[in-house]
Amino acid sequence: MRSSATKTRVRKKPEDRRLEILDTASQLALSLGLEKVTMKLVAEQLEVRPGLISHYFRTIDELICAAFEQAATGEREGLFAAEEQAQPLDAIRSFLGRVTAPEFSDLGKLWLDARHQSRYRPMLREVVATQEELTFRRLAEVIAQAVERRELHGIDPQLAATEILVVVDGTASYVNTSAPESGIALAEVIWRMSEQALGLPSGALHQ
Repeated sequence: MRSSATKTRVRKKPEDRRLEILDTASQLALSLGLEKVTMKLVAEQLEVRPGLISHYFRTIDELICAAFEQAATGEREGLFAAEEQAQPLDAIRSFLGRVTAPEFSDLGKLWLDARHQSRYRPMLREVVATQEELTFRRLAEVIAQAVERRELHGIDPQLAATEILVVVDGTASYVNTSAPESGIALAEVIWRMSEQALGLPSGALHQ
């Protein structure tokens, strides 16, 4: 006599289900772009009904904003992961190493996409502006700590943070069109311009 196993669907806690939806939407946004994320697609990935997604997120804009916010927050924590364990200048070096790494390109594409989509999505525009400000403040604080500890001299931390992020965002605008080998040259631009913004000689942070 043959027995058949029946797949039992486990009811998840609301907070766990919401996080699962956000994780899936974030990954889809990274791989496909924000404009490709739909409630139907997220539901298909999770093998649930679209109505379950709309139960947690009333509109696709709400879901996209939450997904981008989660991805940007995770990115920021990763970029500054060495902040607590390292001297400020080493934390800055780690930050630059992460933003110039090849695996950062997907996040660069997501930011580029989010800024473009912000033209048409007011809710997303507010989220992007908030995440930009949080990253700016975090970087400026680390630079200020380096100044206080005399690792850096004669610079304005906020101005230096602005210059560095402008360079990072500017080079990210080439992420969709540049040949893979050009990424090395773009990374060198980030290192060189960041050292200049920090009042350091060329090669002081990156050999």
